Amino acid sequence: MLPKQSKYKELSPALQNVMDYLNKALAKGSRYISYTDIGKALEKKRSKHAVAYAINRLRQLGYVRVRDGKLSLI
Repeated sequence: MLPKQSKYKELSPALQNVMDYLNKALAKGSRYISYTDIGKALEKKRSKHAVAYAINRLRQLGYVRVRDGKLSLI
């Protein structure tokens, strides 16, 4: 079985899962994404630290923006 392809090849597999999840959620019309939803996207690593690391790393790389406690794609 081939691994699923992501358009975010420069990111680690865990961060690719998060970005793919965010794109799917926003395509469905979600207004905001909660931290627990991002934890589910991380699969095995669901701790608060893993979620916080993923969000901060994606912010540093310029993929997401957090404003007023809400997460949005750039």
